Amino acid sequence: LRTSVILLSAVLILGALSAIVFRSSLQAAWYANSGALNMARVELNSSWPTNRWQGDSKVQQLQDAESRFHQALEQNSSNVTALYRMGLIALARQEFDTAVGYLAAAQLINPGHRGVRKALGYSALWNGDNVTATAMLRTLPEAQYELGNYAGWWPQQGHPDLGARALELLELLQDS
Repeated sequence: LRTSVILLSAVLILGALSAIVFRSSLQAAWYANSGALNMARVELNSSWPTNRWQGDSKVQQLQDAESRFHQALEQNSSNVTALYRMGLIALARQEFDTAVGYLAAAQLINPGHRGVRKALGYSALWNGDNVTATAMLRTLPEAQYELGNYAGWWPQQGHPDLGARALELLELLQDS
């Protein structure tokens, strides 16, 4: 009985010390994950797919999630979930330079995160950076198919320049 009490006390003390030491990381994870849940609710409640850019209407509904991601990054500027999701929100706003900033930071922390690589590749492409776009999208098997679709889709959205960028990268990937 005495050994059990000592062991339980040690575990409780270690748990309390860990909570103190890792407080900001735990808070950041909490904010980032609650923001991700909020973002998922918005995306699942929307009429998807609409075959048009949903950035404006969707972003308005993501303000609470965005606020949580900012809180997460205040606690831990290396929180990949918050960086990735902020990049996706910037991408939805067509703020490609901002998206690249968030996504590049997330990619440095977790270079194997497929979603980050893909979003960074497209953000870089729409931002005019073919070198980064090629590096991020080259190994994704679906990228060529998607680029072909974007080449026709962007002009329909009033952005023939982005359609041309998609076509240029598609041709580059097909040649390599």
